[in-house]
Amino acid sequence: MSVTFWAPDAPTVKVKPYPDEEPDYVEERSTLPEVNLSNSNAREMLRLIGLDSEELCGSMQPDEFGSVIVKLQRLLNSEEARAPALKDSVELERSFGVRVASGGYGGNVVEVGYTGPRVFDGGRTDEYVKRRARDLLDLFVQARQGNYQACWG
Repeated sequence: MSVTFWAPDAPTVKVKPYPDEEPDYVEERSTLPEVNLSNSNAREMLRLIGLDSEELCGSMQPDEFGSVIVKLQRLLNSEEARAPALKDSVELERSFGVRVASGGYGGNVVEVGYTGPRVFDGGRTDEYVKRRARDLLDLFVQARQGNYQACWG
């Protein structure tokens, strides 16, 4: 799952995203940036800019952007401000097990090896937090300049 930050009332333009493969296909895209984050990254960024809540959705009017813009600028300029958001990458080991399967001709087959899903969390680096803070700052600054609402969800 993911959370997108965008300005729903910003102007749009028509684009042909796949001119070679689908020349007749047209999409409308916002002229302002849209920022898409995984749920855990969105929750952390919302916490860092003071918008954390139980819900991963919300909206703000342009006259409310001031404190968010200041916090995003602080994130860009302060390692100390970004430090709480950093997270090491983790790979959860799969379990080792034995599986006995019914064999067709000749009986059972024993398989020894890893079972279960492999889970990998890529972590959150300082560079990533800075890049996403810059993306969000671009969105909020442009939305304020155009007097557009900002939403996430």
